[in-house]
Amino acid sequence: MYLSLKYIKYFSFILFFLFIFLFYLSIDQRCKVRNFILVMQDLGINIVNSCYGRSIFEKNLKNISQGNDFIFNNLRKIKRLLKKNENPEIISKTQIELQQKKFKNYDELPVPFIKGLINDDYYIQKKTISEDEKYEYDKWLRSHGGNWNTHYDNGSQINKDNIEGLKLLWKYSSIDKNKIERYWKQNIEVNPVFINGKLIFITADWKIVAIEIETGKKIWEINTIAPSRRGLLVEVDKITKTENLYVPILNKIFKFNAKSGKIIKNFGNSGSINIFSLTSPAIYGDFLISVNSSVSIISKNSGEIISSISLHPTKKNFKGGIAWTGFALDKKKGIIYAGTGNPRPATVGISREGNNENSSSLVAVDLNQKKILWNFQAVSHDIWDYDVVGPPIIHNLKLENKIFEIVILLSKTGNPILLERNTGKPIFDINYSRAPKSNVPGEITAPFQIDLIKPEKYSKIEYSKNEINLLSKNKQKEILNNLDNSIYGWFEPPSFNKDLIIFGLHGGASWMGAGLDPLNQHLYIPVNHMPWKIRPYFASTEISPNIPKELKSEYNFYIQNCSSCHGKKRNGKIIKNGEKLISKIPSLVGLNFQSNKYLNKKLTNFNSYHQLNNLDKQNILNLEKLFNYWDKKIKDENEIRIVSDSSTWSYFLTNDGLPASNPPWGYLAKINLSNGKLMYKKPLGYLEVDGKEKLVGTPNYGGLALNEGGIIFF
Repeated sequence: MYLSLKYIKYFSFILFFLFIFLFYLSIDQRCKVRNFILVMQDLGINIVNSCYGRSIFEKNLKNISQGNDFIFNNLRKIKRLLKKNENPEIISKTQIELQQKKFKNYDELPVPFIKGLINDDYYIQKKTISEDEKYEYDKWLRSHGGNWNTHYDNGSQINKDNIEGLKLLWKYSSIDKNKIERYWKQNIEVNPVFINGKLIFITADWKIVAIEIETGKKIWEINTIAPSRRGLLVEVDKITKTENLYVPILNKIFKFNAKSGKIIKNFGNSGSINIFSLTSPAIYGDFLISVNSSVSIISKNSGEIISSISLHPTKKNFKGGIAWTGFALDKKKGIIYAGTGNPRPATVGISREGNNENSSSLVAVDLNQKKILWNFQAVSHDIWDYDVVGPPIIHNLKLENKIFEIVILLSKTGNPILLERNTGKPIFDINYSRAPKSNVPGEITAPFQIDLIKPEKYSKIEYSKNEINLLSKNKQKEILNNLDNSIYGWFEPPSFNKDLIIFGLHGGASWMGAGLDPLNQHLYIPVNHMPWKIRPYFASTEISPNIPKELKSEYNFYIQNCSSCHGKKRNGKIIKNGEKLISKIPSLVGLNFQSNKYLNKKLTNFNSYHQLNNLDKQNILNLEKLFNYWDKKIKDENEIRIVSDSSTWSYFLTNDGLPASNPPWGYLAKINLSNGKLMYKKPLGYLEVDGKEKLVGTPNYGGLALNEGGIIFF
């Protein structure tokens, strides 16, 4: 009896802590904030539903298993017992044969060309603003300036004659300066909105705050968890005259009274609906429009979801492609224009053959017919993270006596593309060029990519040795040494063998969007122009190596001499701080899948990479023999995967921490929409050089706004 009670207590103790552990894993890490009680008071008990769930459990479990062999190995055992293998065979013979067959035919394909609606330079007169457009330009009820995302205000009270007289009136911070590191949660990526004398915005410590614009006095604040990353929406209801505020928070959209900051509980389930969105919703008649991987049409009063329209084909063969940067709405036509993200996996597309339709694209959806009208793909079979960034911009382009209803697409590739809103036809010609073929076995890259001539590009993606000619001789020598083991060029595909150096992974244009002067028809684009390096790699998912007796001595040699750096499974280790690479020990998995020539080169040059004195030619041959067997074994047993996520890219920097290219690394570009000419690139951002502040043009992620007074605020 004594033993029974003892064991009961023992197992009860274990079960209790197991329950606590599982409960802990089921909670979204963002919900573990000091003011959760205040959050529930402001958002209601429903916010708790967003803080736990199966997907959150799986994500947390994956995070803690990384780098922990004990947890990882046991999870693998459980997965096998449940027969849920998520690592299908990679780089099969069939894939390689298909790649070779496709590439053989690529040179015979004609280069595409899309004729634009206009091909001559038009004379443009100063444009007048119609009544339909005026509503967009004299209010700021939606992030980015309204449904057209122009960032434009038609006021001229502040102008070139009085701008120097502006003085600081007030400033506001939600965080005490001594506690900022402790309470800072996220960077501010949300453009504020303005309604009836109130500025409403998101703070770095996850609050929604309303400020009296004249005095800077706080009117109200709402405690939240992970509020909107990309936008807010306010409206004055035409019937009730109430001011409504819509905010995406976690995986819900909440509705508040914009005067009081109180939640409106007759909307959805006590004030919220279960729709995940990263961007600002929009109002269309009596409906709220939200876009993610699909377009949701919602009753703005009740919160009832009326219908959903997918942005992608039924036979979608990739993950990703969500509209994370926002959308534009033409209320008169009932059409939304959504820019979509890149397909996933990000830097290797073996598992997603084809152009991956509607990813890295602009997609037009008719809200009344509830269908896709047209789509335009900016990058085909994207393997560079070159998604459409910044919300699309709507404009009525007036050229002489013609008006072209257009939507403007901006991308990381530096192409400003103008499309007719009703049909998706380009205003200017769309030129294509042949794109390089991939040397990754099984990777079928797109045969052509857009090579825009007009409008002129505001940035480029191809890196070259000409990008460093203004740097010091020492820096040039350092960079050239790195380029010896790199590839670069226009749409050059990523490789397992070498680092790919590109521009554009964060920019040209980025998520903050551009500004449009509708009177003079000039487009202003904040641009980032920093070099990046990309290199996907193989990783082993085996539980523990099982090496045969005849290779035990080679394996023991590896464990004794190599595993302290490369790991027992040869997976290597990458440490990053944000996008900056701190250290990298490369993976040694899958070297012979790339080519025997590459494997031999790596092993032949082994001594140049290491400070080991006990390696001779026979040791190298033994390692080659071991690796060949090991790679074949894990491939046959389906215990290998390709890593192609954000861990595969980082800034390309010199030893002083600066970008490995000529400045400017950030600038403002101006384009004349009437003739497609690039009018200027204005470097913005200072750097200390020899003790003095010098205008060099630094990376930027700040948004801009402009007004009729001829001023750009940036």
